[in-house]
Amino acid sequence: MATDHGTCQSWSWMRYSDQMGRALAHVIQHASPGATIELAPGRYLGPITIDRELTIRGAGDLSRIVCSPVGGSVIRVRTLEPVRLESLRLEGGFASCGGGLNIQGGDVCLINLHLRDCVADQDGGAVYVGRGVVKGERIRIYAAHARRGGAIAVNGESSRLTLFNSQIQNVEAERGGATWMAGAAQVRFEGLTIDKARASTSDGGQAFCVSGHQGAKLELIRVRFGDKPIGQPIANRLASPTPIVVERCDLPRWVQSTPGLQVRGETRWR
Repeated sequence: MATDHGTCQSWSWMRYSDQMGRALAHVIQHASPGATIELAPGRYLGPITIDRELTIRGAGDLSRIVCSPVGGSVIRVRTLEPVRLESLRLEGGFASCGGGLNIQGGDVCLINLHLRDCVADQDGGAVYVGRGVVKGERIRIYAAHARRGGAIAVNGESSRLTLFNSQIQNVEAERGGATWMAGAAQVRFEGLTIDKARASTSDGGQAFCVSGHQGAKLELIRVRFGDKPIGQPIANRLASPTPIVVERCDLPRWVQSTPGLQVRGETRWR
């Protein structure tokens, strides 16, 4: 590993602090492919773009990446290479899609991320997946909103999203208060708690709105609603409904009338 952090070239690992006199975006721009950047506790200014294989690891909520007044997604992923984001807090993003994270390709791993106060004009208040395979664990989304998918939007013919042991709270949209998915997207939530997700349209799906094509699929494994939604929790909007698999969940009885529903194993209806 080189020790010249002023040029940020020819290194594979570095511990970066907001006191080093270089913007985080500059450090990422000059990182070698496959590098690991470990963020010390502090406040870092976005937006940033990742266009190569990279790992960014923080100190949980103590490593905050916030958006500048000009707005944009806090982090944009624009590469087909593997990207790993771990133990970070992303906040204050404002973009057309994905105020917190806008992912357009690659194999993306998300571990222990907290996204809050993120807004999108169109899709995915906190997270937008337009392309790629995304796997996440211990993702917390709080206070996000968008036109479609208050917390998360997944769209595209080859988009895949899997989240484990995560939480979504205080989110809203016109359609899909928590999540909106379209195209041939495949989405799986396992161990997810949703609390206070709202859609402003009566048929918009208070928690989920599905507008998928052939090949699309939504899986809900051990998903729990912390409160009782005001309207229909899941909207499956096409004439040929997308398969929605439910297993070992804790859900309102209204979900039982959702088109395309496939119940596997025990589920608590209340």
